Amino acid sequence: MKKAMIVTQWVLGILASLSLIVAIVYKFVYMITYTIISNASPMGFLWLSVACSLLSMALSLIKMGKFMEDSKK
Repeated sequence: MKKAMIVTQWVLGILASLSLIVAIVYKFVYMITYTIISNASPMGFLWLSVACSLLSMALSLIKMGKFMEDSKK
């Protein structure tokens, strides 16, 4: 269980950073090509980045709470 949580945290962190990079690049492309594609939205990548970051932080807090419980014993 502990290793699965660590792997999941790493995967979510990597996804968050990759989606943030893609969102920034997509934002520049979106600004340049807005006249061609008038109904596009760059917010999808940003929402993915926010979700992955929040999940990674939540897993870190859970792991920290379990560590604190183990250290009290």
